[in-house]
Amino acid sequence: MRIRQSLPAIEYSQESLDTVNVQTSISVIPTPFDDFHIKFAVTQNQLSTANQLVEKMYLSRGYKIEHIRNDAYQCKTLVVETAGEVVGTMTICMDSESGLPADDNYRDKLDELRALGRNICEPSRLAIRRTLPHRVFASMMHASYLYSHKMLGCTDYLIEVNPRHANFYKKMLGFKEFGGLRTCTRVHAPAVLLQLECVQIDAELNQPAVSERVVAEEVA
Repeated sequence: MRIRQSLPAIEYSQESLDTVNVQTSISVIPTPFDDFHIKFAVTQNQLSTANQLVEKMYLSRGYKIEHIRNDAYQCKTLVVETAGEVVGTMTICMDSESGLPADDNYRDKLDELRALGRNICEPSRLAIRRTLPHRVFASMMHASYLYSHKMLGCTDYLIEVNPRHANFYKKMLGFKEFGGLRTCTRVHAPAVLLQLECVQIDAELNQPAVSERVVAEEVA
């Protein structure tokens, strides 16, 4: 299962990309569900609600979690809303002088890509209700791709995940293992570092969409 299999057949125009850049408080991409809206969090209330969702889902798994302030890194936070309620969130961190959250545990691996001139970014603090349709999650991933790759030129996604969730990202999105098992100091749990080149996402999205499925695994 890959991201293209979860998305409707939509062509994204320059107008759609401009929406990501300029009108950050409205839906950033079309979704196949009229009652779901994907937005950048631009108010303190939206950021606070997103943090609460992350904390709730992480604590339910026994993780400890530290707050990541958006001004600590070059970050944007996406939220999925329905009926005024935040039901999903992801923070997109672009590489900068402040580095990335994954530098805490995988600085050596990130520096390998930096030395090659790669423009890396890190989707982090992902939390989404597992009862949501698969395409809602995929649309949020696609929104992050539009912003980080199409607008800011990101070449590689890097993500720290618990090993038991690694196969989900490999099978659905095409991630590959890039850094072996270590302890994630932010949640005090085991982690592996996964990598996905954005050109792979381009290739997936240029193929015909297939039928929707429902997320059967936890992805927070």
